Amino acid sequence: MKMMKNKMKYTALLVCISWMLSVGAMATTENTLTDEKGEPTHEYIEGVEIAPGVFEYRSEDGVTVVTSESWEPALKPAPISVAPWRGDIIMNGIPVPIWGADGTLVDPVVYDESIYVPLATVELWLGAEMKWIPEFKAVQFSLDQMPVDYPQWTMPEGADLMEATAQFVPAEAGSLLEGMFRPDVFLALNGEEVVEFTNAQGETVHIILVNDSVYLPVRGVSEFCGKTVSWEQNGVGEYFVSVD
Repeated sequence: MKMMKNKMKYTALLVCISWMLSVGAMATTENTLTDEKGEPTHEYIEGVEIAPGVFEYRSEDGVTVVTSESWEPALKPAPISVAPWRGDIIMNGIPVPIWGADGTLVDPVVYDESIYVPLATVELWLGAEMKWIPEFKAVQFSLDQMPVDYPQWTMPEGADLMEATAQFVPAEAGSLLEGMFRPDVFLALNGEEVVEFTNAQGETVHIILVNDSVYLPVRGVSEFCGKTVSWEQNGVGEYFVSVD
């Protein structure tokens, strides 16, 4: 009798799950829940296999979805540590200065084997106005055409390269800076196209924040503009990044 009751409970569970899969589970393989129009509504944060081949996921605000698809965990913003990078970035054979948002020189940083520079420097390289809009989790910029060559020596308004160089204090070797990994921030070109960056292995590289400033990957920005990026060594074995 007890076995019969357990079997009935299991059958009822499968019927319930089948119904939810057919009418109540609107999902995509991109870790989001969607409404009847296909618009994203929630991003799940955890999941559990509730029956063979049947998974239940729950969003931060408690919305649950049941699906037959096994999703990979969604990427979340998280604190990170980044290392100042002491090598040069060489463009067409010339070392280029790296400018911060306050008009002073700063070190590039390394995170997850990618070299990053501040948004202020990328803005000068592209000759485009770029805006960081925290409330929309977006970096927006306008560009009519790709730059034929980066304007290596363009400086922030009012900046003096000789004075900035004299005041620049490189970070100590082995030091770390606090930052934020921000996979939720996107880069929008001309208000429409979303720009995504990849590393040398073709894997997606995300935006990071350092000292509350947006940093973008050198390789991603350069390849977006049709440039070739390579790691090289000088005569004394020091590494630098070459952009041509």
